[in-house]
Amino acid sequence: MAQKQMKRTANKRLAEHKKSKKQVEKFMKEGQMDTARIHAENAIRQYSEFTQYLQLAARIDAVAQRVKTAITMGQMNKNMHKVVSGMSKVLNAMDVEKLTQVMEKFETDNETLDVRTAYMDEAIASTVSGATPTENVTELMTRIGDEIGLDVSGQLEDGPVPTTAPVKNTNTAGAVKEV
Repeated sequence: MAQKQMKRTANKRLAEHKKSKKQVEKFMKEGQMDTARIHAENAIRQYSEFTQYLQLAARIDAVAQRVKTAITMGQMNKNMHKVVSGMSKVLNAMDVEKLTQVMEKFETDNETLDVRTAYMDEAIASTVSGATPTENVTELMTRIGDEIGLDVSGQLEDGPVPTTAPVKNTNTAGAVKEV
């Protein structure tokens, strides 16, 4: 349930990101570079929040899978205890047929445990891996300017951004290419 809520919030942030990019385009066309820079900063922050919410949803899923694994392990432990108790009774009676049946059951349960453990390990590894960093404000504004046919290279400065919120610059190529 929390995972679904995180995904809904992530989708809202993505919609806000797209809206902010349209605002950047609008203000760049009007020549208001400071206002465009503010909206570009917002767009990058919103995309960063989008990816963070998706990562949080994946982590919640990983925790849920770990809890399931713990429950399964507890059930398997109870089953193994029953099997061991059965083996003790069979060994006392030394009935070879019963001993064989109990050993087969034990091997089956042990193989099932191994398969489930391997599956859970793979599921956890795949949901927790990977992060998508965002690009810097100037690169976003330049790309939008190129898309709308506006040369903004001389109008952009690498100086301080005229807002109070800092922008995290991780500058990995190809991070925000979808919109």
